[in-house]
Amino acid sequence: MSCQYKIMDLQSFIQSGLLETYVLGQCTPQEQALVERMLAQHPEIRAEMSAIEAALENYAVANSAPPPPALKGRILDAIDKEAAGAPPPAGGNNTATSPSRLFLWVAIGLAALGGILFFLNNRLATEKNTLETRVAELQQQLSQVNDEIALLEYRMQQAEVVQVALPQQQLSLPAYGQNHT
Repeated sequence: MSCQYKIMDLQSFIQSGLLETYVLGQCTPQEQALVERMLAQHPEIRAEMSAIEAALENYAVANSAPPPPALKGRILDAIDKEAAGAPPPAGGNNTATSPSRLFLWVAIGLAALGGILFFLNNRLATEKNTLETRVAELQQQLSQVNDEIALLEYRMQQAEVVQVALPQQQLSLPAYGQNHT
C-alpha cells in the first residue's frame, strides 16, 4: 500500500484496511507514521485497532488445530532413536516416557508461551508508541501555549499605559417610539 491517503473522514480511514495492515506489521514506514498519528489523535481509531487485534487473536485461537496424534509418536520415536544413535523408523507410535520426550514437551510449552508473549509484546509496543506520540504532541502544544503566554506577558510589561481624562458630557437620547420632528 502507498501512503497516498487523503483522509476525508474517520470512517473512510477505518475502512481503508490500513489498520489491519498495521496490526499485521505490513505497513511502510510512512503508513506506520500515519496510523500512529491517527491513533494518537482519535479515540475512535484506537477503539477500532483494539477490536481488530481482538478479532485476529480470536481467529487464531478458533482456527488452531492440534497435530495428529500419530505425528507426535513418530516425532518422539525419531528423537529417541536419534538420541540412541539408531536410524529413525519409518512409522510407529512409541508412548514410552524418556528425558528427550520431557524435553520436547517443555520445548513445545515454551514455544507456545513465547508466541503468546511475542503477540502481547507487539500489542504493548503499539500502545506504547501511540502513547509516546500523544505525549510528544501534548508537550508540543504545551510548549506553544507557554510561548504564547510569555509573549503576552512581555507585551503587557512593555506596553506604555497612559491614563487620559475625558471631559464629562451630558448626552440626552430620545426615547424609542417617539417621533422627532
